[in-house]
Amino acid sequence: MTQLQENIIKTLAYFSIFKHPLKIDELHRFLLFQRCTVDELKKEVEELKMAGKVFEIDNFLLIENDKSWILNRINGERLAVKFWKIAQFMAHIIKRFPFVRGIFISGSLAKWNVSTQTDIDFFIITKRGRLWLTRSALIAFKKFFLLNSKKFFCLNYFITDDHLEIEDRNIFTAIEIASVKPIFNLELYLKFLEANSWMKNFIPNFTPPSIPKLISKRSPFSQFLLEKFIEMPFNDSELDELDFVLMNKWQRIWQRRYPNLTEEERDLMFRCRPYASKAHPNNFQNFVLSEYENKLRTFFNESAK
Repeated sequence: MTQLQENIIKTLAYFSIFKHPLKIDELHRFLLFQRCTVDELKKEVEELKMAGKVFEIDNFLLIENDKSWILNRINGERLAVKFWKIAQFMAHIIKRFPFVRGIFISGSLAKWNVSTQTDIDFFIITKRGRLWLTRSALIAFKKFFLLNSKKFFCLNYFITDDHLEIEDRNIFTAIEIASVKPIFNLELYLKFLEANSWMKNFIPNFTPPSIPKLISKRSPFSQFLLEKFIEMPFNDSELDELDFVLMNKWQRIWQRRYPNLTEEERDLMFRCRPYASKAHPNNFQNFVLSEYENKLRTFFNESAK
């Protein structure tokens, strides 16, 4: 097996965790660890198909010969159209909150890999020094106006506009960063990709895909008024201090709720930084990376027999 063929298998194995088959252009964009042309990729894929290592069904590539994955993906793409309309509506609400500077969609919807159980995951960029004020306001809105439902309002990641680089560097975060779709503030999205150009160490062929229709890039006047109303009684250092107090409050909340976590686990699942907030109670990143290692081990051990 050539190096390129091995990396094709590694890429398809990763997406098989989500039962997500890839088209040839997607395989090229997300190909792990190796730069190549589309023609070179197609040639190696044909050899893998002839060897029975890769399967092609209705122009989708996968490492398990299971047509249900194709049907689920097609149905998921149809459902994603509806989810995107809801996401745009919710983004119109989020962009009116004070200090919101960018809104991206992450997770399943960003990959158009949607089911009826899918949440809409929002990745939000705030003004420097105002992340925890913004997060607390949005969580309060979700709790009181959406009855704490996260179905269409899952606030899974916040960073500030002066710290766009993601700390964790692995296959999972590289593919998640490459998959996010901007829904508000395209210019900030491009800066975000530039700040995380390290992801090309994992997916060197990556180029941004076509961008779905954005909501207005203008910050609403109502947001401007709210920010002035909040800032008027305080100076910058006082608001910075309030933001820091809120961060510590959320940190204590998560320590109380999950007392059995190690510090390393808590930092990965409930990150609290002045410039970053992550709340992933299921530790999905570790689950995916562990499943990925298991799949590679199983595949290459069977191939060696």
